Amino acid sequence: MSYNVRNFDLYNWEHNSNTKSSIYKMLVDEQPDILCFQEFYSSDNDKGWTNEKDISELLNLTEHFFSISNTVEKYEHWGLCTYSRYPIVSHGNIDHMGVNINAGIYTDIKTPSGIVRVYNVHLQSFHLNYKDYETIDLKNDSSLNLKAGKSIFSKMKRTYVTRGAQVQVIAKHISASPYPVFVCGDFNDTPSSFSYNTLKGNLKDAFLEKSWGIGFTYDYWLPIFRIDYLLIDPRWNINNFKVLGEDLSDHYPVVSTISPLKH
Repeated sequence: MSYNVRNFDLYNWEHNSNTKSSIYKMLVDEQPDILCFQEFYSSDNDKGWTNEKDISELLNLTEHFFSISNTVEKYEHWGLCTYSRYPIVSHGNIDHMGVNINAGIYTDIKTPSGIVRVYNVHLQSFHLNYKDYETIDLKNDSSLNLKAGKSIFSKMKRTYVTRGAQVQVIAKHISASPYPVFVCGDFNDTPSSFSYNTLKGNLKDAFLEKSWGIGFTYDYWLPIFRIDYLLIDPRWNINNFKVLGEDLSDHYPVVSTISPLKH
């Protein structure tokens, strides 16, 4: 499973005090063996928000790797987190010339079928704000503020440059993997994009293999985008795939059951 949980609705974007508990219930129902979170938040001492520990105990996923990209007040942490029901033998951040690009982590997991490498990826987003979306919605208005439009274009241009650099570093890391590879995460980009096609390479897209339609995973502005992916090593079978229609974040979780090819 891969899921951008948007900090478990820490700031109550959903105006629903039960969002986090509903996410927990969904996780219990699904019982994933490997779970990749993006926009993961956990506190060391804030009762009710100790997600790192709570999820491990709730799902009996004793193995996990939490890569922290931001810390506030020494005890509040944000980043990428991968949980596993199987032993984790190695893990790390994906670096570029010694600098963590904050876009991906890898976790080597010893499954009953051998060691696999799981990439948990969160590529650069556009960081558009509410006013930006208002400007886009008013695109047919003759009074559209040209300055606002240029600001949006500038943000998008910077994002594409950053995301392209992230993708190339991650793809190079993937190509050097000694193990079968699974790439999971929020690419913030569509299936026709450079990002998707570069990371996909010869991997199998679980959605394309076992589903149909648009398969959108993003539910904020124009909810028709598939930007969350499960890309599977060709040495493994994809048995099924689904997008869970749980309206608990601005993304929907994606889930697949896989098994090694029989020789």
